[in-house]
Amino acid sequence: NNIIVNRNVSLDASTIFNAGSYTHTFKSNWSNEGVFSGGTSTVAFIGNGATLSGTGTNNFYNVTFSGSSMSCAGTTAINVAGNLATSGAGILTHTSGGTLTMTGASKTISGSGFRLNNLLLQGSITSSSSFVVSGDLTVSGSFSASASSVVTMNGSSKVISITGSATFYNLTIWLFLIKRDLTGNLCLKRHLHIMEGVHIFDLAKTKEGLEKAMEFVKETTANGGKIIFVGTKRQAQAMVKEE
Repeated sequence: NNIIVNRNVSLDASTIFNAGSYTHTFKSNWSNEGVFSGGTSTVAFIGNGATLSGTGTNNFYNVTFSGSSMSCAGTTAINVAGNLATSGAGILTHTSGGTLTMTGASKTISGSGFRLNNLLLQGSITSSSSFVVSGDLTVSGSFSASASSVVTMNGSSKVISITGSATFYNLTIWLFLIKRDLTGNLCLKRHLHIMEGVHIFDLAKTKEGLEKAMEFVKETTANGGKIIFVGTKRQAQAMVKEE
């Protein structure tokens, strides 16, 4: 049957919660040291300021966060085989060290309240959501973002690893290094914003080509030659002139 819990939920190490195909609503804190088996259920976390903690197994199917200022401990892993969503004022912040994994086929991320740490996409996922990833982003399945989606990477010295395929519409990167050995497909449909100076797509061939271009510029200017930049946008003129 459907379950509604008004107070805290605590699963000890010997507990197995089989959610079946029902809808379960939790209005306060969630602590799991045992096993939550999601089946094909829907779980709604709706408590304002509620926390998720524990080192047990959280195998959710559909899960929605609608409580404001919710947080998940960095030692707590979240696995989602169905759809992942925030609704209303819902915000979930997964603190440093935490990993959220999505494994389902033809599943979705929706809402705008996710502040994730590590995000692992093993299934086939589409997203209309704007969300933040402060840790590593790993795509071994497929990921496709819609025009309304903005994905922001804001961790320091973090990694994007794509061995499947990933299509972003708007991607903003703050202070992080994209992994060199990308073996999958990466597509960007609209805007790539690079903030605070990063190494982007630092592949071996790209590095080799940039080094050759740098040597050419050095040799040309050393011999009195001139380098003309054509089509430089106005916002970058001062920086180009200075460099």
